[in-house]
Amino acid sequence: MKKGKKSKYSLCKVILAMILLLPGMAFSQSREVKGTVSEAATGEPLVGVSVLQKGTSNAAITDIAGNFTINVPADAILVFSFVGFTSEEVQARSTTLNVQLKEAISALNEVVVVGYGTVRKGDLTTAVASISADEWADRPIISAQQALQGKAAGVQITQPSGRPGGEVTIRVRGSTSLNAGNDPLYVVDGIPTNNIDNVSPSDIESMQVLKDASSAAIYGSRAANGVVLITTKRGTAGKATINFSTYAGFSQVSRQIKTLNTGEYYDLMDEIGITFDRSNTHYTDWAKEMYGTGIQQNYQLSVSGGTEKTNYYISGGYQKDEGVIAPSAFDRYTFRSNVSSEIKKWVKVNSNLSFSRANTTGGVGDNNNSGRGGVILSILNTPPFMTTWDSNDPTLYSSNPYQSSWPHPYQLTDSYDKSEEYRFTGKVELDFTIIKGLHFKPSFSIDYSNVGQDWFTEATRTLDRRRINGSGGYSDDKWVGWVNENILSYTTTFNESHHLTALLGFTMQRQNQRHGDMSVEDFVQGTTYDRQTLNMANKINSATAWEGGYALMSYLGRVQYDYKSRYLFTVNFRTDGSSKLYHKWGYFPSVSAGWRFSDEAFFEPLKEIINDSKLRIGYGQNGNQNGIGNYDFYDKFTPQKHEYPSDTDPKTGPQVTRGQLGNRDLRWEKTTQYNLGLDISLFNSRLTAEFDVYYKKTTDLLLGIKLPNDVGVSLPLRNDGEMINKGFEFNINGRILTGEFKWDAGLNMSFNRNELSKLGLTKQFTMAWIESNGSDIIMLQEGLPFGSFYGYIVDGIDSETGDVIYHDFNDNGVDPSDRRIIGCAEPDFTFGFTNNFEWENFTLTAFFNGSVGNDIFNAARIETEGMFDSKNQSVAVLERWKRPGMITNIPRATDSKINIQNSTRFVEDGSYLRLKSLTLAYNFKFSALTATGISKLTLYATANNLFTLTKYKGYDPELNWADGNAPAQLGIDYGAYPQTRSFIFGANITF
Repeated sequence: MKKGKKSKYSLCKVILAMILLLPGMAFSQSREVKGTVSEAATGEPLVGVSVLQKGTSNAAITDIAGNFTINVPADAILVFSFVGFTSEEVQARSTTLNVQLKEAISALNEVVVVGYGTVRKGDLTTAVASISADEWADRPIISAQQALQGKAAGVQITQPSGRPGGEVTIRVRGSTSLNAGNDPLYVVDGIPTNNIDNVSPSDIESMQVLKDASSAAIYGSRAANGVVLITTKRGTAGKATINFSTYAGFSQVSRQIKTLNTGEYYDLMDEIGITFDRSNTHYTDWAKEMYGTGIQQNYQLSVSGGTEKTNYYISGGYQKDEGVIAPSAFDRYTFRSNVSSEIKKWVKVNSNLSFSRANTTGGVGDNNNSGRGGVILSILNTPPFMTTWDSNDPTLYSSNPYQSSWPHPYQLTDSYDKSEEYRFTGKVELDFTIIKGLHFKPSFSIDYSNVGQDWFTEATRTLDRRRINGSGGYSDDKWVGWVNENILSYTTTFNESHHLTALLGFTMQRQNQRHGDMSVEDFVQGTTYDRQTLNMANKINSATAWEGGYALMSYLGRVQYDYKSRYLFTVNFRTDGSSKLYHKWGYFPSVSAGWRFSDEAFFEPLKEIINDSKLRIGYGQNGNQNGIGNYDFYDKFTPQKHEYPSDTDPKTGPQVTRGQLGNRDLRWEKTTQYNLGLDISLFNSRLTAEFDVYYKKTTDLLLGIKLPNDVGVSLPLRNDGEMINKGFEFNINGRILTGEFKWDAGLNMSFNRNELSKLGLTKQFTMAWIESNGSDIIMLQEGLPFGSFYGYIVDGIDSETGDVIYHDFNDNGVDPSDRRIIGCAEPDFTFGFTNNFEWENFTLTAFFNGSVGNDIFNAARIETEGMFDSKNQSVAVLERWKRPGMITNIPRATDSKINIQNSTRFVEDGSYLRLKSLTLAYNFKFSALTATGISKLTLYATANNLFTLTKYKGYDPELNWADGNAPAQLGIDYGAYPQTRSFIFGANITF
């Protein structure tokens, strides 16, 4: 018994000892970590820095010497945080850590790029929007323009078509021209260009948009539509970094327009009076046949690094986008190399090289009716009883029995249409330090582009193709431009309060273009269209070739002065001489000023709430010469080719006739702009805002004069019009929650009013012809904005006749004089709204954009609800008028075109709110990646165009018929390629 008790007693002691030792055992897994925290800029120790083991309450504070001691596990993450400095996370892999904290840069202290230099954002006196690559780092972006959408107040970006490789339209504070173009000037690493399709978004470090004339005037005659400055990534001193990013996903049409089935279609044809054979009950759902699943993929690899004297960034990428309608597709290869090196203490060299190859596969025409190659309307209009292949000849496409010139969708897309662009840009810049603060930067850049397009139609699958035995063509365009810039700049500070920067420059630019094209038919028997070349054709239908170019010479200067960053002044001046004009020189001045009133003594009581605020005011002039031809001030002559009666006749060459008269009075379009702005930062920069009001007037608007055809000559454009844009815009950003759960939000809104204030000789004219009713829909008239729809006002449907009732204003019967302005495509305002949520390793980003108050003329509904011919219609016509006394808003079916006139019947509210992208990302902890050699890993999933709230009945409210080529033709839907809903999955990896 005693021995048993002793054993039990010993066992209890062992258990008790183990319990008492458990905390010590757990503690023994930790280790003591010591270190020092200092300020990165000065090296001075920081007192009172919080040192926290992430995910726990274990913490320490630095002492007066910046030292700390803390016990943590070997894989712990230490978070160093201090007011006014950026927090740092460091893994406790060593027992001794020396950490440097960088001073936190508020939004107003951010350094932004401006023309030929940089400036602290807080010292800006002009209207500049800045967008960092961080805003789309974990979001799949195809083009640089898309990255700007909804991110900058005053910048309206629309994607007129969902076609892969389709253009993106950008307007900075509205349209300023009718014929000279409205796209902004792009400057990529100092290289001016009108096209940035070769720039991979993954290579971009930041983008700045110069919105007002005082900021853009330094670019003179090319800056009337604003300037977008793009800075690509560069390496930094230290260990080489390898970044790999990739994503892949799929897309589908998010909205369908239902059409009539075969029985419903026959009922409609019976009412119109079109004969048919009801025994054919076949039904083809053409939308289901044509709309498939699009595939997107992207791969980007970059290497960056450097030493104290040299840094480099080298990247390569591949991107492919297959559309929802075959064979539409787009793919692009990109390569970029940015290298900077300090050769001597007094000279540096910077080089930027890029190359891209882009392929666009077409064959899917949109924004047109089916008879003109519009695939989208062909999907909706092709009779449902039709089959793909002819029942009597399975090698032949079936033909529309009512109209053979209206092909079905498969027939329209059965072609080879491919364009291939090779693009090379390069810049070399030297930076000489003459004395402290005085720099001379000569540079030379080149921009070369070669675009070739092949198109071929198959020779056997339609009767028309068999008749000509196939057709094809080729076009080739080469552009080469070079720019030489020589910039002298000086920066100094005196009496510690006065800061002065001065700049002088001289630039030269040359641009040349060569074009050639040929069309042929009658190919070698048995060849397929994807293996054809022009030499295999028997007949040349046409062949043309031409070349041209222009030159520009410029002198520029700028002076910036500030006193304690409280009173700020900027003066710019540029003069341009263009070979396009007889009176070659134009002059473009600007002046702006800023007052940081938050630094005044009277503002001191408010500093705890409003920590920074500045008032800006600016004035400037810019030019636009894009609409002027290279030789428009000369008379132009046209060679008229002719045939000889016999081969023995002497050869005299073609006759030369005058084609266009010259205009020696041509001048630049000139835009004068006034801007008043307010920048404000509240609650220790947790809330920042920018507000701007502006007024800009374009004079010497380029307008055309149309002469009767029998005159025999044409007139060039002439300066004879004026346009006004005025508006208000704001951008607000806030760090709403800053604890363990973070919430950042940004909202921008733009209100712009456009008015065509003067039209010169012709006070009004119309454009945008609708083929089905034979009339124009757009009215240009003094006092009206761009995109004004012109037509009849509908008072309803006559319940006795079933016809549309058009309003008769003069009680003399309805006639063309009763047409009025029936809508406007210009929105009341546009907006973008971004929310970023962060919790532990997860981030969620939701980006909304939208437009309010704009109208859309849905010309596609003329084709799908007109009920005047044999085209299939949408199910909306099931509610059509059928008998006297019937009350409805859909008129009767008739072979007359009385009910399809341009009218309010087809004008719809185009307002929308869209969840443009929703991204969920997960950032892996460093401790979990140590063994892999990966320093950062982010996985994400993105849904694009997840939902759209709109009353619009078409596929998509974000559209523009003219793709930006005719700026007045806004807001017209004539069967645009629909945008898609896509789901993307990606990864960003850093080694």
